[in-house]
Amino acid sequence: MSPQQTSTKDDARPFQLLDVERVCENKPDSAVTDGRSIIPLHVLATLFRFLMKTVSMPFQPSIFYIELAGVERNSGESMKVVYIGDKSSYEYVVSCLFDAQPEVCCQRRIPWWSVNRQVKDSRRVADLLVGDVDFPLDPLVKKKGALVLPRWLKQKVVIADKWEDVLAKLRRKTRREALRSIRKHNLKARVVREAGSDSYFYHQLYIPYIHRRYGAQATVVNEQRFLRECASGQLVQVLQKDKILGVVLVHISGKQLTIAWMGIDKDVEGNQLNGVTDALDLYCLMFAYTQGCDVMDMGGSRPLINDGVLRYKKKWGSTVSQGVIPKGSIFYLPCRMTRPVESFLENNPMILSEGQKLRCVSWTFATKNAGADANELDQFTVRLNKMYLPGLDEFQCFQVVDEGRQEEFTGIVAGLPYRISRISRSGVPGVLSAVSS
Repeated sequence: MSPQQTSTKDDARPFQLLDVERVCENKPDSAVTDGRSIIPLHVLATLFRFLMKTVSMPFQPSIFYIELAGVERNSGESMKVVYIGDKSSYEYVVSCLFDAQPEVCCQRRIPWWSVNRQVKDSRRVADLLVGDVDFPLDPLVKKKGALVLPRWLKQKVVIADKWEDVLAKLRRKTRREALRSIRKHNLKARVVREAGSDSYFYHQLYIPYIHRRYGAQATVVNEQRFLRECASGQLVQVLQKDKILGVVLVHISGKQLTIAWMGIDKDVEGNQLNGVTDALDLYCLMFAYTQGCDVMDMGGSRPLINDGVLRYKKKWGSTVSQGVIPKGSIFYLPCRMTRPVESFLENNPMILSEGQKLRCVSWTFATKNAGADANELDQFTVRLNKMYLPGLDEFQCFQVVDEGRQEEFTGIVAGLPYRISRISRSGVPGVLSAVSS
């Protein structure tokens, strides 16, 4: 049964009710677009910003060069880091590296054409060099010996033709908890169209939620752009009685629904916050299904396996990819294999970009070779199973030891090839050069 169309006195705009208990058995044959253009406004805006970046690069005055000193967040030991980039991911990088705000020992601007020279010179003063550069400068930077990550990964859910198959693809726990939250808190959902003139979403839900969730890492979209993109999309609202608890902006283009921005009421906390978040994503998935979409784009995530947003979206059955439009890269170049650098690598399994392929690379550091018994290999495969994400192409694990012969083991886990390489500490620079080539 199709969701019903209705309206209310306090909101003259049409909206569509969503009910998880009453979903049509088969997905409609064709998707309903936002109706303004063949290419949605938010896609045109992204392409325009990308073009302007490319054209304006020769005129950009500078890139930031920053020397940092602080305590590495896992080992508790001091580490010196040089950051070279446009500061797009600066707060994120700092939060990954340090347990508190580091001391800024030096900060200056450098011309974009001198970045390669600065990367080379920084090897002498830092334990770890971090690059954070956008396209079109990114391909021009020499990254030999560095671990290169895309700034963002896309995560998309493929939508089956039957609703029961859509639900079956979700984790059992995810499906059960989302439905229980909807019933327990008596949550309802509706899709509001023509929402561009409504700033309540932006000021009362989006901004407070972004600051609460991401803190210093929050990147807030300006109101003009936000409302402009709202005008070309639709709002999925979750309500309790008449109160709006959460809102998501979505765009539909062809057979794809794209999730843009989310906002949640500041009074929603604890378990109810998790419940509202799950309800929003479930209702977005349901809306995409009822509109005949084949794909739901859940937006970007950071390329670290232990990233909370990445793991959250995995439970909805999403697949990771690099996306179509280049978004630059973050690269980590170990200059000295000190204990803090080893700790950072060991505690942050990374998803590396290698052309169109995504390779998950992890590190362990030991004092001696522990041997190659079956029990140890079993422990590795259990670890790799937990790290698995649909969309990855390969696992690569490095076990760095002080002594013992170098060995390599290969196999298949979760349908993906893996390689476990035992190497000496002296061999790490050569391995890094091979990984980044």
